[in-house]
Amino acid sequence: MRKPPPFDLPQYELEDDELLQDDMLVFVPKNSFRIHPDKTRTSRVLLSRYDNQRWWLINKSIARTYRVPKLWRARLYHAALEDGTNFLLPVTEPRSSGSDWHDSLNQAVKLGRKQWVRAIPEEDCYRLETPNIRREPQWMEGEWPDFMEAAFDSLRIDTDHQAIGLFRPRAKSIITEEE
Repeated sequence: MRKPPPFDLPQYELEDDELLQDDMLVFVPKNSFRIHPDKTRTSRVLLSRYDNQRWWLINKSIARTYRVPKLWRARLYHAALEDGTNFLLPVTEPRSSGSDWHDSLNQAVKLGRKQWVRAIPEEDCYRLETPNIRREPQWMEGEWPDFMEAAFDSLRIDTDHQAIGLFRPRAKSIITEEE
C-alpha cells in the first residue's frame, strides 16, 4: 500500500464555499466535555466529509477535482471527556447564515474552554449545562498538526487514487444533435 504524502494542514483548508453544504451537521458527545484552552489547538475552515459515521479530511484540490458530495467547512477543536479521552469536536459551519443550533454549540465551545459543559439537544438548539466537576481534564501532549495527523491517519484523502474509490467524478452527460 502506498504511503500518503506528508501531512500539510493548509491543504485541507478551503477559503470559498462553492462546494459546501448549505446546512449544518453536528455531533456532540452525550457526556460533559472540555475544550482545550489554547486557541491554537483548533483549525478553522478545515474541509471534511461525513460518511458512514466517520469524518474524512479531504484535500481541497481533490474536493474541487472530484466535486466531492456532502462537504462541510468545519472548525475542529481539541476536546476531552471526563475519563481522559481526547478527541476532535467538529463544529460545521453553515454556508449561509447561522442557526440557533450553531450559535448554541459555539457557546458550548466558549464555555468549555473554562469549565466542563454538556450540550443537550432540544427542539431548536442545545441547552447547556455546566456540571460541578472540579478536576482538570487530561490533555494529550504534542503539536497540533501531529494531533490532527494522528486523528485522521487513515481518514484523509490526498491523492487521486484514494479519491477514485470513494468519490468517482460525476459524469457529465453530453447531448448531441443526433439524440
